[in-house]
Formats: sequence, structure tokens, C-alpha cells
Amino acid sequence: MAIKPNMDAEVGRRIIPAEIDRQAKVKPNKIYASIPRSSDLSKGFQDVTILDFAKSIDRLCEYLEPLIGYSCNFNTVAYYGPPDLRYLIVNVALSKLGHKALFSAPRNSLSMHLHLFNVTECNTILHARQLDVLSMIGTHEATRHAIPELSELLWATTEPRHYPYTKTFDEAKNDPYLILHTSGSTGLPKPIVHTFGYTAAIDILAHVPPVNGRLSKLAVVCRPTRSLKAFPPWHVAGSIIFGVATSIWGDSIYVWPPADRMPSAKDLLDIVEYGNCTEILAPPTSFADIVKDPILYKKLDLVEWTMYGGGMYSLVHIHSHVGILTHLIQDLLTQKLAMSWPKRQRL
Repeated sequence: MAIKPNMDAEVGRRIIPAEIDRQAKVKPNKIYASIPRSSDLSKGFQDVTILDFAKSIDRLCEYLEPLIGYSCNFNTVAYYGPPDLRYLIVNVALSKLGHKALFSAPRNSLSMHLHLFNVTECNTILHARQLDVLSMIGTHEATRHAIPELSELLWATTEPRHYPYTKTFDEAKNDPYLILHTSGSTGLPKPIVHTFGYTAAIDILAHVPPVNGRLSKLAVVCRPTRSLKAFPPWHVAGSIIFGVATSIWGDSIYVWPPADRMPSAKDLLDIVEYGNCTEILAPPTSFADIVKDPILYKKLDLVEWTMYGGGMYSLVHIHSHVGILTHLIQDLLTQKLAMSWPKRQRL
């Protein structure tokens, strides 16, 4: 694979926890994400720097170490919470402590959750304080721990102890980073273990040079823009592609939907307006709802381009509603397994 000649020599060999700490030192003011100030999106958004993110990870490590300790064999630890930045904080913190995270979609049935616990040998569960986790784990025997609120992790006044990640790429490339799962549409969901090597491969793909002046899809979403990404963090898009590839390997600012509800079509356009977004990446159903409403559809003029993925979307439906569509890539994102989007771009 041809790589840009001026590319950082470490691209393709970077390890997520160590790279977050490195960026927190060399460019602490880099905006990593932006989160709603409240459920009322008109109140605006609060930016999260890469330094804020790094410190929140260390704060959670400091909180969890007395509870779950270090693991020498990648113990599986599940997390359940509202769809907010804590999923990504938990993921990296567990890696620093030698564990691996399991994200089972909250919508899963009890039998699906229990199946994933059993096949991944998960006996430790972390959860947000307000969550009724018992409805998700039933009688499964596991140690349970509530974790701090997001604001406590991000902006506590005390300095956390630093938890370095010391493995080299060659030592860590086959280590598990995160367990996600298939949809379960043909039976019980199957766990998918994503390794640090997998995330490093995405790092390389994000830096492939343009072909005939055309950027790769990953390179497009890694640009330094404020980007609304409306995928849940228990999905590969919300966790690895947007949580890591676009905002750590790249410089895209991950603008989050509200955590207290599934965002409606109106919510998405409100996030664009009040979060100053120039891009939308969302499931096809979101765009189907937007283009049905003339007022919301007109608001798409606020963004420069959109991408969708996560399911099928009728090309006939697109062409009949989206007159400003200029390019289609018909290689769709399949649930949890791959990442590729059709694209709409403003002329």
C-alpha cells in the first residue's frame, strides 16, 4: 500500500492509550469532542480537549484500580450507560488496566446479554449510576460497580494520578481492545474482538494518499471539522471509527447527540445549528426522516456534506428527495463489521 511520503513514521504503529497521552502533552488544546450542555440543545455545546479526555481516562483508572485491579490476561468487563463519552473513557481506561471492554447494545434482550457474558467469560459489570442494570443482567453472577458521572470524570478539580500505557506496538498489536457483537438478527449475537492491530490498520487507511485527487472515505472523515456523528458508542462506528480513527488518528471533532434520548431528525439539525457542525454522519433512517420534512430538509443547507451507513437506504428514495446529491458510494456499512458510506456533498 502506498503511503504519503511525509507521513508520520509512527502512523500504523500507534497504540490508542499511549497516543492519547502523547497528544495531551504535545497539543493539549486540540478539541477532541463536543458534548451538549443539557438536554435542551439550544443551550449549546461544551468542547472537550484531548487533555480533558486523557485526564478523564486516568481519573477512571484511579477510581477502578481499587475495585477491579490490574489484569494480566485481559479479563472481560462490560459497561452499560447512556450513550455518552463515558463509553470511550471506559474503553481506554480498561485497556490501561489490562482488561478488555465488552459493549452489549442496551436494546439487546436478556438472553442476548447473558449469551455474550457467557461466551466472553464476563464476570464484572460497570454501569452508570442511574441505570437499572439488573434488567440487563438478570441473575448472571457478576461483580457490579457504578462509575462517576461524565462531568466528574472530565472536569474534577483534582489532578488524577497518571496511568501510562507502556507496551510497544509489536507487544500490543494482537491484544484485545474492545468486544462488540453482530446484530443477532439470525440468532444469538456473536462477539467480535477488535485488537489494537485492527485500530492501527485503520490508522494506515486514514492516511492513504488521494487517488486522482480524491480522498479515501476515512481521510474525508478525519479532516479538522466539527462533525455530528449520530451512531451509538456500542456500535463500531461510534466507538472505534469515530471515537478513535477520525478524532485521534485524525483531527475531526466528535460532536455528540444528547445522551437522554435517541436523537430525532429535528435533534440532528438542532445539533448542527447549536453545535456549529459542517458535517452529519448518521444512519439512513435519520436522513429518511429529514428529507420527508420540507423545513428540516431545507436546513441541510447548513452543512457541507453528509454520509450515511448502518443499513440499506433505497437509491430510488435518495434520488427522489435529495436533488443536491452529487456522489454515491454503494458500499454500505454492515452492522458492527465494516465501515463505508454513501456520501452527499453540496455543489
